[in-house]
Amino acid sequence: MTSQQTSLQINEATQEQYRILKLWGFGTRTHVTRTAVDRMFNTEAKRRGWPDCETESATESMEKQT
Repeated sequence: MTSQQTSLQINEATQEQYRILKLWGFGTRTHVTRTAVDRMFNTEAKRRGWPDCETESATESMEKQT
């Protein structure tokens, strides 16, 4: 899977959340964003009954099906 650079518009509250998460050891904005999107996707996929969510990440399951 390849990476794609993109811009993200954030407000002051999100900026502060990124800053605190970095202090807590969650890494860069990129890492925090990837983790947040993955967690949100997996939560929603499980809610919707996405196949194989219990045994692998929903993203991995989706990649297998394409």
